[in-house]
Amino acid sequence: MKGALGKLITHNHLQLQRVPIPDLNQTLQRYLRSVRPIATDEEFNKQQSLVKDFEQTVGPKLHSDLLEREAGYAAAGVHPYFHFQKYWDAAYLAERCSSPVNMNPYYGLNEGKMSNAASFINGGMKWLLDLRNGTYDVDASDASQLPTFFGTARIPGEAVDVLKHFADTSSHVVVMCKGRFYKINTISNGVVASVGSIQQTLDSIHKSATAGKVNIGPLTSLPRDDCFKARQQLESISLKNKESLADIDSALFLVALDDDLSGSYNELDAFSRNMLHGINNNRVNRWFDKHTYVSTPNGSGIIFEHSPSDGAGWNKVIAGIQQHINTTTDTDGAVLPFEEITFDINGDMEATLSKADTYLRDIEKSVNLSTLNFSTFGKREIKSLKLSPDGVVQQAFQAGYQRLHHQPAPTYEACSMKAFWHGRTETIRSLTPESNAFASKVAAGGITKDDLPLLTAAVNAHSAIGKDASKGDGIDRHLLSLKKEAAFSNVAPELFDSDLFKKSGSWTLSTSNSTSPDLRLFGFGPVVTNGYGLGYLISNDVIPITVTSFTGSDITDASKMADSVNQTLLDIKTAFF
Repeated sequence: MKGALGKLITHNHLQLQRVPIPDLNQTLQRYLRSVRPIATDEEFNKQQSLVKDFEQTVGPKLHSDLLEREAGYAAAGVHPYFHFQKYWDAAYLAERCSSPVNMNPYYGLNEGKMSNAASFINGGMKWLLDLRNGTYDVDASDASQLPTFFGTARIPGEAVDVLKHFADTSSHVVVMCKGRFYKINTISNGVVASVGSIQQTLDSIHKSATAGKVNIGPLTSLPRDDCFKARQQLESISLKNKESLADIDSALFLVALDDDLSGSYNELDAFSRNMLHGINNNRVNRWFDKHTYVSTPNGSGIIFEHSPSDGAGWNKVIAGIQQHINTTTDTDGAVLPFEEITFDINGDMEATLSKADTYLRDIEKSVNLSTLNFSTFGKREIKSLKLSPDGVVQQAFQAGYQRLHHQPAPTYEACSMKAFWHGRTETIRSLTPESNAFASKVAAGGITKDDLPLLTAAVNAHSAIGKDASKGDGIDRHLLSLKKEAAFSNVAPELFDSDLFKKSGSWTLSTSNSTSPDLRLFGFGPVVTNGYGLGYLISNDVIPITVTSFTGSDITDASKMADSVNQTLLDIKTAFF
């Protein structure tokens, strides 16, 4: 990537600190504290011994090697920009599972101009030009993810995928409607097409599009090795197919014009499922290898290809686009030229696409989803207790899980590291001894106003861990790098191979708070077979929570978990407000 966009990636304009490496003893002690709730006394004593052995034998050398490696990275000043970036990239790009549900989260946008596709396209193009021209007002946090929002494509590869970037050169978006693809140039000679012109063009596409016999989009839902083979098969048929794929890859982003979501799900669940994997005939309007704006009669949202960026970056981009939308008055204009992107399909390819379509339908069947739009209280009431709203919601997750499953759950909460150059995320291990005490009391029969100290201790412990993580003093990225150093040195610390160590990093609850004034829903899939995905927002008066689980699990049930979290929040209301 060149120009101002490239410099946002390669130049540390704000002189932000690199992601730090915590003190070894500090990480190990915090690790021990995090596993106490899921360990018996015997297991915990054994883990203490393993930690002590690690710290007295190979640990200091591995830590020293890591510091030396990071010093080399810092001196070079090029990728990798932080000590675990190579491993982080591989965690996404070398992962061979399918992208929908497993990898790609989604946002549901609030009603208003942003929920209009033409306004979003117009505002997005103007925001991109600000970025290209170097006139974007960068705040005090990392901006290295911003250029990847537009024009980035995940290309399936053999064993590992690659990212290609076109934000500095592309001028078009690709619209998907009834399974067909259309290319629209939305920037011409540095000028963005008007909202009116874009709207008329989208209307024209929507009126003229008819369902095709075969659909290309579902091939991106396949497991990545199968997706790679299917793409190679498609490219081998003709040069036109390679050129058509190049048009999709190089689009600034994709726009899906979906049909109505009516059917067997309630309104909120239908919207969430449509974003997560597509429902009804809308599944043909998906290309899971790029960010996609989805417009439906039931609301609009964005599907994110997660590998290059995270929620803090997405929220920043959306806020910037919203500013342009709010000040745009160019509602007139004529239909823009557009062309359909077509493919040559032979019999073998048709069979492959049919299998892909079946696979995507099966993904829908593999997921339980329940959207809890909790409106009894919100951030305002929680703050009256002088407690962190996020901390209280996390305790509701802990207690909700325990009252349903009668045991504590290893929990991941995403924490932004945007204060650091190229910072991505760190883990908040939300399960603590304090949260376990509160959750156990809830699960044992209920709470009263006398239990406020339990909730306060749990929330304060959570807040302290979150504060440490945001400062680069979390434990999971450090432990990841130490494991990699051990592999490089051909040593196998018993600590890393212990059952408790593995269990503590197997996220039964995968949670993330992406609160933004522009959003109404947020969701993603579980990360383990017997786990839950919990994407949530916290506004003044409502707490929307999307709960997901896998139908293949005989342990988890998204609907029951949503009910349990709902009841826990109601119990908190009754006891403390």
